[in-house]
Amino acid sequence: MSILTTATIKLRPSSLIQRAAPRIQSILSSYTNEGAFDLNQAEIDDALSPYFHRRPEETSSATSVATASLISTDEMSEWKTPYMPLMTNRQLELTLLEIRRRQRQYRSTVPSTTNRDAAIFVPLCTVNGIPSILFTRRSTNLSTHASQISFTGGYFDECLDMTKFTDETYCNIIGHVEDRLANTALREMEEELCFDLHRIKKSSLLTKKIPFVSVLGQTQPVPSMTGNRVTPIIGQFNYDLPHFATEDFKCLFPGNPDELDWIFTVTIADMISNETSEPIKKWGDQDLASTKGKYEYWGPMFPVPNDDRKNDGDRIWGLTASVLRPLLRKIFEPVFLQELENDRGNHKMARL
Repeated sequence: MSILTTATIKLRPSSLIQRAAPRIQSILSSYTNEGAFDLNQAEIDDALSPYFHRRPEETSSATSVATASLISTDEMSEWKTPYMPLMTNRQLELTLLEIRRRQRQYRSTVPSTTNRDAAIFVPLCTVNGIPSILFTRRSTNLSTHASQISFTGGYFDECLDMTKFTDETYCNIIGHVEDRLANTALREMEEELCFDLHRIKKSSLLTKKIPFVSVLGQTQPVPSMTGNRVTPIIGQFNYDLPHFATEDFKCLFPGNPDELDWIFTVTIADMISNETSEPIKKWGDQDLASTKGKYEYWGPMFPVPNDDRKNDGDRIWGLTASVLRPLLRKIFEPVFLQELENDRGNHKMARL
């Protein structure tokens, strides 16, 4: 077994991550254009539908008609790429309507869908052998979304993201990546977490050609509240990571203090068992007659682990949680549950 050696720590390849990767890739690649437009299936999908449910007393057929007339089929189709959907059609309609309401409220001249592309990196990992996901908390000094829990990510940059991660310099660290938005997600992750791919490249990692980071696939884009297209890129760290509270973890991921003030992991089991929901109180009339956000929609929320750096009010919510929930339910839970069951079965057989 190869061992990745950095300046102060040694990382061993994660066998659990390596076994899970083909199944995750298979699920992500199983969606087609026809499947993406399967209205009946998407609307009854329990992994998606709990997000943005409206209070029963506020539901009316008149509202549904108004919504349908405001969001065109062409506008909806712009978000329907041949990848796994993270929102039902109803959720997408409501989100696009809320974007319009906010732009009207703030007298924005930007169209309801700006089509500016962005990507976020959803990083699977194991921490001392336990399947987990890595998150960050944005710096208090940022002008937008300060102090919020998020995935790393940012806007596509044509000058930086067209070729960087197809260069031979990087191919043995993350493998060959040709998709421009995957390049965006990887570049932003490297910049925000501040790990040095060149330093890792010089380690014994290269003897077995196991990359430090791999891209597994992507999903359909989801709209941010500014109308930009945010594409989640699903990836993984192929080496077992130390606990986020240890000095080894901080050495591996020192973080960019201009962008982040905390990097941590949460186990997949904890997120699944501790999921709750909370009202989104700023949403307005669906017919756009009012600019005041008076309707309540409910979105998923996940707690963050206890730590000296945890602040009151820290939680995983908003776009991050809306991306996370369907991935947990449709991919991560079934895949890793099966792998852990297989491990337990193998250990039991070994004792016989």
